[in-house]
Amino acid sequence: MLHRLPENPSLDHLKHQAKDLLQELCDGKADALTRATDHLPRRKQGEPPKLSDAQLIIAREYGYASWPKLKGHVELLATPPQEEPDDPPEVRIVSILLLGAMATPFPQFSLRREGVDVLMELPDGDCCHLAQVLLICRGGERFADWDLALLTDKIWERLLKMAGLTGPAATAGTVRVANNTDFPHTDWTVTVTRDGPDKLDFSLSLDRVDTTMPT
Repeated sequence: MLHRLPENPSLDHLKHQAKDLLQELCDGKADALTRATDHLPRRKQGEPPKLSDAQLIIAREYGYASWPKLKGHVELLATPPQEEPDDPPEVRIVSILLLGAMATPFPQFSLRREGVDVLMELPDGDCCHLAQVLLICRGGERFADWDLALLTDKIWERLLKMAGLTGPAATAGTVRVANNTDFPHTDWTVTVTRDGPDKLDFSLSLDRVDTTMPT
């Protein structure tokens, strides 16, 4: 079974997981032995377990081909952030919003511009401000202290531009988005329908799932 790494993974915690798993393998616990069967090379099965075996199992359960690959990825995430990308904030906000909708997932939702606010509406009737939505999206917390009201019009213009709805007669368009941040990688089509000047309806469909193990 594949697991998703937490947003801020700890290498020390992963090391402890491997040590605990090694002890369970040595004790012959059924669940640990099943995990070994699922993830260890056949030549390794039946041999006395070693820490490197437990580390390999942990790595593969998180979708990585080896412990060094997992370790390198976690260390990269721990690297101090570099300068903000050159993209303007409305571009980053829209990207974070769409990727968050895929990860949650919100297969259908609407955005409504109401004065200086952008509201998200879900099919079940729930409604919340864009700032609240961003807080539950990966990377969106960086905008928690921003005055998003100043960006409302730019965010709206960005959404229209991405979907090809800038023309007054255009009522429907699509946005194709690749999510290469999570494993497995996925490709999506987002259909956007304009429902009046201040409302956009979004429908997400999954086009492709790439389960190729990271190298």
